[in-house]
Parts: sequence; C-alpha cells; structure tokens
Amino acid sequence: MSSKQVLVCNAGSTSLKFRLFTMPEEKVIASAKIERIGSQKSWFSMSAGDALLLEEEVSIPDYESGIARFISEAKKHEVALAPDVLGFKTVLADGYFGVHKVDPLVLDAMRAWQDVAPAHNGPYLAVMKSLADTWPEVPQVALFETYFHRTIPEPRRLYGIPLEWSEAYGIKRYGYHGTSHRFVSETLGGAFDDATHIISCHLGGSGSISAILNGESISNSFGFSLQTGVMHNNRAGDLDAFIFPFLMRRGLTSEAIEKALTKESGLLGVSGISGDLRDIEEQLDINPRANLAFDVYVEHVLREVGSAYAVLGGLTDFVFTGGIGENSPLLRAEVVSKLSHFGLRLADEKNIEVPEDRRIDDGGVRIHVINTNEELVVAREVYQCQFS
Repeated sequence: MSSKQVLVCNAGSTSLKFRLFTMPEEKVIASAKIERIGSQKSWFSMSAGDALLLEEEVSIPDYESGIARFISEAKKHEVALAPDVLGFKTVLADGYFGVHKVDPLVLDAMRAWQDVAPAHNGPYLAVMKSLADTWPEVPQVALFETYFHRTIPEPRRLYGIPLEWSEAYGIKRYGYHGTSHRFVSETLGGAFDDATHIISCHLGGSGSISAILNGESISNSFGFSLQTGVMHNNRAGDLDAFIFPFLMRRGLTSEAIEKALTKESGLLGVSGISGDLRDIEEQLDINPRANLAFDVYVEHVLREVGSAYAVLGGLTDFVFTGGIGENSPLLRAEVVSKLSHFGLRLADEKNIEVPEDRRIDDGGVRIHVINTNEELVVAREVYQCQFS
C-alpha cells in the first residue's frame, strides 16, 4: 500500500493543534499549534519535522481563521500539505466509543452529548465543519477518548443510582485521556516484557489516573463527564452530589454553580492565583493559598493512585505524563514521597534532570516520565480505519 498523509487535529476550547504524518511510516511532516484563539494576542507556531519554522503573536479570532493560517503558512513554507484523511482526538458521543468514520450520525451523537463535554465537543464540531468546508472530498475519522477504556469491567463503571438511569441515559463511568494512557501502555509494553501492572498519571490542564493490567485499562479516575476525578486547572473534579442542591437551596442558580464548578474551581479556585501549576509553584511559601492548592492537588492524585493500586493488585511501573507530570519535578517528588509503601523510591538527581531512558526511580518499582504522543495514537488508528 502506498504512503498516505494523515492530518491529526486536536481542538481545545481556545487552542488548536495539527500534526501531519506520513503513514504507515509514522514520519512527522509538519506540526502547528495555535493558543488563545479568540484573543488579539493569539500565539501561532509551526514546525517542519524537528525544525521550527516560525512562532509569533497574531490575532486569530476563531477556528476558521486558525485553520486558514495553518494552510497558508504551510504553503508559504512549501510544506506538502495534501491530506488523504483527517483524524480527530474526539472525546465523547452518545453511543459511539471507538474509532469511527465521521458521518451525520456521528456528528449528531456528538451534539447530543455536548452538554456532557461542552469544552470539547463544541470546538471539535466547529473544527470538523470548517475542515470539511476546506477539504470536502477528504474523509474524516474520529477516535474517541473512551476507546481505550472499553475494557473496564461493567461493575466498576456503574454508579449507585437507579439502574434505569444508567440504561435510559447512558450514565456510567466512561474514562477519558484514553489516547495518552494507551500510548503509555504501548510504550512500556514495547520496552519491558514484565510491564504488566501500570499506574499511568496523566496530569495537565486536566488530569486522570489509570490502572492498566496486561495492556488493558481496568480503571480510570474520570467518570461520566470530564468534571470528575482529580481536580483540574479550573474544574472541581470529584464532588459530593448533594453540594449542588445544597447551594441552590441557599440562593445560587444552577447556571452560577455550573459556571463555578467548570470554570472557576480546581487549582484556580483553591489558589485564587491561577489554574496553571507553574504559576502556583512560583508562589509557594509566599502565598499561603498557593501552598494549599498544591497540597490539595497532591491529595487528589494520591486518592486516585490508591484506588488504581487497589484494583491492580500489584505494581510494576508508575508513570508521570501530561504537561504537569512531564514538567514538574516538585510535584513528582511530593507524590512519590508519599507512596514509599507501594515500593516507589525516587532518584532525586534523575527527577531534576530526567535521563534519556526516562527512568527516575532508585530501584524498586520502575518510575517513568513519558512524553505522551496522543497524535501518533490517533494517526495509527485513523490510518487503520480508513485504509485497511
């Protein structure tokens, strides 16, 4: 089979990332990243292979402008942009949990559950439409975040609610960050024959902890929505269900509560400083709320790690990935220091300067810092779905 171009798109509420692959060779032709979409001070960067082509502050008011900028810069820098298929790291759709060719039914299913993942489904629907307008003859394939977690046992998925609710409305624990946790699993599986019991900590703007047994996900800290699990940059994470009606009975509207829980909580809400852990770390021992937010975050991670360990029944590998997991030695040290009873021992110098083999343990359970590559996982699945 001849080589094909797979263009993978990762859409966020104010960001847009592209990575262009030649498949099945898995060669990266080009990549681009747009941040702060909708601002007069958006940030655009683009690379060809490993070479940075440009990075600059520009005004990108919407996704359509971002896509147009990506295409024009690719042409200007003579990047051979001619995708054979477009791939998307989509999140959630009613009744669709795997890898699917995008058609009107898939799009309708994403719209149906847009209220479950408002920060994700809305942007993806907008970008998919814009790219369909740009390349109407190029097929689109969606890999949903829930795919890797389809192996979680059903009793572990169900909430203690009337079963009729689960059956009628699909309310259960689906798990997310599947492409990242899958990349971790496949990376370790290829490097170590005995990497059988893995705890994968994807910690970034949003975070989740997964238990992976013999290459299969058996638990994930996310639940029905992405508002659950560990606290996130501006989302609360797990919450007692009765807090919502409690606040409503005291005069808060449902709209105000939902806004606070999804945009004003998490690291931002506890610290009062920022939803970015880097900003919080800069204020440690200066602002007491920075210390409080850091400590609360660590406690959330430990709680979910303990839950993952309980269902795994053992541990061979412990992984940090995601923006925080990959870039915060302080967070890694604090978490590992509280898990010595799980057999984790940190090599302090390796934690500060992560070596080439990405190992930061001092014997015992292997501890890794893995730079996740979700786009590659998407490219592989999209290529397989479209051309096999």
